Amino acid sequence: MSAPALPYARPERRPATLRRVVVVGAGSIGQRHLRNLAELGIEAAALRTYRGTTGPLVGVPSLTTWDAVDVFAPDAIIIANPTALHSEVAVRAASAGYHLLVEKPLAHDVAAAVAACRAAAHAGVVALVGYHFRHHPSLQVMRDWIRQGAIGTPVHAQVTWGEYLPGWHPGEDHLTGYSARRALGGGAVLTLSHPIDYLRWLLGEVTEVSAMVSQSTPYTLDVEDVAHLTLRFASGVLAAVTLDYAQRPAEHTLRIVGLDGTLTWDARTGVARRTGPDGEVLEAGVAPGFQRNDLFRAELRHFAECVAGEATPACTMDDGLAAVRICVAAMRSSAWGRVVDA
Repeated sequence: MSAPALPYARPERRPATLRRVVVVGAGSIGQRHLRNLAELGIEAAALRTYRGTTGPLVGVPSLTTWDAVDVFAPDAIIIANPTALHSEVAVRAASAGYHLLVEKPLAHDVAAAVAACRAAAHAGVVALVGYHFRHHPSLQVMRDWIRQGAIGTPVHAQVTWGEYLPGWHPGEDHLTGYSARRALGGGAVLTLSHPIDYLRWLLGEVTEVSAMVSQSTPYTLDVEDVAHLTLRFASGVLAAVTLDYAQRPAEHTLRIVGLDGTLTWDARTGVARRTGPDGEVLEAGVAPGFQRNDLFRAELRHFAECVAGEATPACTMDDGLAAVRICVAAMRSSAWGRVVDA
């Protein structure tokens, strides 16, 4: 399918070094990216509407228009505003020749995700989607184990990820954040879609989705806060994924059962464990002092390597589109009461 003509001029030159970046959005994840860029010695500014987070950003220029962005002349744009606004910004930024790192999920619906993919492809920019768990060292070991046949043929998988929504960003009203608002692309399925991405990364393409979602917490949200998904993969593997905004303490675990063993992973400890058919155990952990922010730092370093032509994107725009398709299929399955093609 050919890409449509874009409404902005296509650039003639691509920078080979990530020297200057504009972060769109100044919420929690936007501010994290700004801090990490500073640590990496990359000059940064924030493009803000001031409709969400309104506090000052110390030491970081705040831009309010695309004209100001063009004057700042960044090499890349990091899109960290609410999910429902990702695609619009991606099309505008790609069309102007800026490389893209789009926070997950790529978009709130399939049409918007397709538009972002087409814009990036048409402009020829480097474009990544920020599913940062692909940079987790012990998940990478798990992927190697699967590819090496260490547990034989995978048969089924289970993911549980629950976190208490009011505790995500202390000091903020959890009811006003994008995660809790349908109009901004919130809801447990899209917001907690990391497992949907890394299960594809580990086990291959998803062909069918069955799901049930509900509003089970007393938070007066207009989005689903509990979701149970069943994914069927092209290989025949089945995966059960449970997501919620309620669980205390938080839990994020993965289990993959194969014909010759089992793999487990716990995000809290960072430990991946391979158990053989006779009960023998092999573990892979993380370095001492490892923190969640190390994943975001690794993602930024990888982005810089991709811009320099030294690496190819670990999570492409097509990967981001596939995750959105699965999320949308899950919501349709719940609404329609039947299995839906991914």
